[in-house]
Amino acid sequence: LRPYYALVIALGSLGRIEEAIKFTLEVLDQLGESFPTSIDNKVIMDDLRRTRVALDGFTEDELTKLKEMEDERKCAAMQFFSATAWYMYCGKQDLFALVVFR
Repeated sequence: LRPYYALVIALGSLGRIEEAIKFTLEVLDQLGESFPTSIDNKVIMDDLRRTRVALDGFTEDELTKLKEMEDERKCAAMQFFSATAWYMYCGKQDLFALVVFR
């Protein structure tokens, strides 16, 4: 995964933001984090509801005390999310919202 991560960073630094996002989505799909190809307000609101349900009942203190994620695939996905979050925020805010909910 390191070469893919380096490619995403390189694409972004070269200003090839759309390519960086597209490639990231392909890698994320392989890591089990797929995103819809068409995103509208309903899709965003559905993801927001799922996130709210998942967090319901936790206090802020309980959330901060959760153990660190150990699933290697999820950790790798988080690295790719982190690498492209700014690109998505600037260029694909609908997709950015879905990334934040994950």
